Amino acid sequence: MTEWHVPEELLERFLRVESSREESRRVVQHLLSGCPECSERAYRLAGECGLFSRRTGGEPRYDEVFARALAFASEQEQRLAVEKLRGWAQWAELEPMNPQLRLVAVQSDPRFHNFGLYTRLLEASRWYSRTEPAEAVDIVRLAVLVAERLDRETIGDGRAADLEAAAWAALGNAQRMADDFEGARRSLNEAWRILEQRGTHDPMDRASLISLEASYLKDIGEFEMAESILEKALDLYRKAGDSHQQGRILFQMGDVIGSVD
Repeated sequence: MTEWHVPEELLERFLRVESSREESRRVVQHLLSGCPECSERAYRLAGECGLFSRRTGGEPRYDEVFARALAFASEQEQRLAVEKLRGWAQWAELEPMNPQLRLVAVQSDPRFHNFGLYTRLLEASRWYSRTEPAEAVDIVRLAVLVAERLDRETIGDGRAADLEAAAWAALGNAQRMADDFEGARRSLNEAWRILEQRGTHDPMDRASLISLEASYLKDIGEFEMAESILEKALDLYRKAGDSHQQGRILFQMGDVIGSVD
């Protein structure tokens, strides 16, 4: 079955608060699922709609617009959706800066230390990795910085550690795609250290990290090791009953095997 994506026309109507209640619910649920393609499209359209502009002496328009667009949603859905859009707005503010200025801004301003920006940075790094791998590395370094500064009292120490480990894993993957294999190895090692020492030991986080490490091993020619650890990831996804991720890992195993035979 083909994966559904939000049509651009529907996204435009949603961001202009012109979609129906049922359409809005479907859009929000899809965006909160983390679809990178639709998140990237929504981010672009939100900027074109002027949601990231500020009124004189006021707050960004996205708070006002989403308060109306999400009137149907549960309190949890509203909180997550507004947080996600706030992350888009903050990245729109940071994106034009050079990497050094972004780093200084994020380090010094506590308003950037939130989950919405963290997720947006990971999305943006994946997008840039297709055409500008070095830029992707700089962006995901910011995600690591944000992850280290998230509010532990709100998120919990274990979950915060999981997010920090995921950021280091994403950094390792971005470095791999930029051909920095030594840096990738160090970042993946750090992700494992955080996950095992301070994380919640969620098997899905472990499986995700194994998948990224297998991509690294494939790129440096360790095909048998890559195939071996992917078997472990496949087993974790089988136990969790996640058929989508099982299929993804099987495709990845096929790619590894095809590199040898």
